[in-house]
Amino acid sequence: MENSDGELLSKYQTMPLDPQAGGGSTLDPPQSLGAGRAAHADSGEGNAAPAIHRIPIELICEILTLTLPYPRRLGDRTVEQVPWHLGHICQQWRAAAIMSPLLWSSITLACLSMAAGSSSQPHLLTKVETQLNRSSTAPLHVVFDSCEEDIVEQCFVESMDLIIDQCHRWETARLILNHASARQVGTQLARMKDKLSRLRLLELISQQDLDDILQETFATAPRLETVFLCECTFRPFSISSRIQFPWAQITKFRISCARVREFEGIFAAMNLAHVIELGMFVGTPSGLDSLHVVLPNLFRLSAQGSLNYITAPLLQELWVTDFHGFMWNLPPFIQRSACRLSKLVVYGCSDTTRVIRALEALTTLKTFFISFSHRAGIGDPESLFCALNISSSETTLCPKLTHIAAGNISENAISLFLDMVESRRQISFAYSGSLGEPETWSAPSFVRVFHHGDMVNDVSEDTYRQVKGMRSEGLDIALDSHFVPSSHNYLGCDRP
Repeated sequence: MENSDGELLSKYQTMPLDPQAGGGSTLDPPQSLGAGRAAHADSGEGNAAPAIHRIPIELICEILTLTLPYPRRLGDRTVEQVPWHLGHICQQWRAAAIMSPLLWSSITLACLSMAAGSSSQPHLLTKVETQLNRSSTAPLHVVFDSCEEDIVEQCFVESMDLIIDQCHRWETARLILNHASARQVGTQLARMKDKLSRLRLLELISQQDLDDILQETFATAPRLETVFLCECTFRPFSISSRIQFPWAQITKFRISCARVREFEGIFAAMNLAHVIELGMFVGTPSGLDSLHVVLPNLFRLSAQGSLNYITAPLLQELWVTDFHGFMWNLPPFIQRSACRLSKLVVYGCSDTTRVIRALEALTTLKTFFISFSHRAGIGDPESLFCALNISSSETTLCPKLTHIAAGNISENAISLFLDMVESRRQISFAYSGSLGEPETWSAPSFVRVFHHGDMVNDVSEDTYRQVKGMRSEGLDIALDSHFVPSSHNYLGCDRP
């Protein structure tokens, strides 16, 4: 990157703005901010010019940055890439785009399947050079994705080298290193040791053993606070605690381990008082009885597997994935931590009896999202909705509940769910001596029922009329037969 921005733009003056495109507008040298305004003054248009032409370039730059992050389809995957097309709008906007470092600071290298037609990417090296030049000194957000192809092509390797040369500018990095290419890419990454001065977030995913290559690569990163060492599905992976991180400064952490002893070493190295967000999966839970960890300031937690070894007295948000019947330890965890949860997500529930027991202690809960497993047999959705129904239950669960969602349920369960919602709406408007003053109860404000295979055919007209009536009264409620919550986001709730 020895050329200045002007020289680089001159070099590609006749090239389409998107090097992958076959035609379109060409790159014009950018005007300086002052020159852009002078051009308008010299044109004699003045106030007669269209309003959009009188927008200061500085403001256009701000508008363009609002497009970030910009997703793009490559093959059958969605990746974040620089919005090259913004330069096709007009000369003024093209100048603004080229002069906005933040627009060029997110760089994705995806080595995709040859069958997808995207593995061979002409102009890849040119695009990377252009982005690095236009991003100036802005912090970089980097993605390396080699998970779908064993062969890393030369253009990918050369482009990766250019980005690694700028690793002192990396602020976030998502490194997905799978297949045979993982060790080759890992060897390139190893030369970043002691150069990651800006790195704040690292996501490192690999099913290959890279411990010997990357052992000390991330050991010195003075600003690193967030480390994710597993995929969002908590799929088992091969990176172990032998890879060194500045554990004492980590505040947000996600990991899946095959054995408990790997957790023990990591927890021993961390400053547990600093940890505010944690996601964990234990493949083999045996041995957890000997492990007990107190996380005094933990705010958000996700767990796939046992909760029996954690205490979190200040926990506000909990995401639990039912894994081989581990719902049994949810009530003891709530009781032991004595936390005041505001959000609870239960994914793939197969034991509603345990969930009801946990809800009995959660008087501060405001958001409760649950999806049910097709294996559900110990308890059922109907029993949960009856327990939450104010008029039919003997206890009064979750008086502050305002956001409620449920999925994978039958028509009968949907009917009981809607009755429960209506009961909670009515009790918030009316006084009942046995339940206390009405202001102690919160009315539902957001309600969703989703993902039932034959919902469109199974749900009766009466049910749809009931939903329509609630909506006409101002409640944000919907039946959705197409929505499926992912394992890492449920109606806007991100899994820790």
